[in-house]
Amino acid sequence: MISGILISFLVLAMATALAGNASNRVSVTLVPEVAGLAAIDSKTGTLWLGVDMNIKEGWHVYWRNPGDSGLPTTIRWDEHEFLTPGEIHWPRPARFDEDGITTYGYSDRVVLLVPVSVSIDESEAFMRAAESNTAEKDQKHTLSAHMNWLVCKDICLSESTHLSLETDRGGNFSGYSKTAAGMIGQSRNLVPENVSDWQAKAQLASGRFKITLVPVSQKALLPDSDDIYFYPHEQGVIEHTAPQIVTANSDHLTLEVEVSRYIRSAPDEITGVLSSGESGNSWVRDRDIPAIKITFPVTSGADPE
Repeated sequence: MISGILISFLVLAMATALAGNASNRVSVTLVPEVAGLAAIDSKTGTLWLGVDMNIKEGWHVYWRNPGDSGLPTTIRWDEHEFLTPGEIHWPRPARFDEDGITTYGYSDRVVLLVPVSVSIDESEAFMRAAESNTAEKDQKHTLSAHMNWLVCKDICLSESTHLSLETDRGGNFSGYSKTAAGMIGQSRNLVPENVSDWQAKAQLASGRFKITLVPVSQKALLPDSDDIYFYPHEQGVIEHTAPQIVTANSDHLTLEVEVSRYIRSAPDEITGVLSSGESGNSWVRDRDIPAIKITFPVTSGADPE
């Protein structure tokens, strides 16, 4: 049987051959959360960028773990004098079940978030130099990147684009609008959070992970168990197509997940995302957190059957 990883390579090969024959099914815009350098909090020194992906109807792109097939979106940033982008912060994904395979990703529209570390000293030096250099009225600094993604419907296509954020001599960013800033805020609410209100552990037995989630604060809330789903960060950990059995008890939640057929020994720990699904219910009282990051140790040491 062909593994999910091998399927991904086969899909990519097919997509590369087809990509040049059609225009992109996904349009991408890079937007900043604030108008310019002066609006960045000097204490955090962080600028948030939104990578707004508009996806044609019926098509979808992939999460960091694409599931049984597919490839995650990647962004390769060029070096910049005072802006240093970090890793993508992924909103919680959706599940796609098609032709006996399960994949994870996004349809319609998604805004990926990228934190950018700003060197305050160097950015201020840039603006001072721009103010004093009247011969360079149009002086700008450009943060550039190359972005690749796989988009699938009946076929899969490899698409790409170039991204750029310009900073003019007054420290203003290109692409800013209040609407764009609002989209970034909405997307941030969908990015899974680390919370201290829940703790998790897992046992491996009879080819299944039995994950136990225990509330450790009065703020912990249990969403509708019919919608709860676990998305592992890495491929090859669980059987994505197998049903996940959720049981809600008075003092804990249990989730049984089938182990991937490709695992040869039990991992020490597993990381991933617990989502409340379409209900969007929060995991924490008085906060809007529809998905949480979890890392849990695995005990037993028994080989999966």
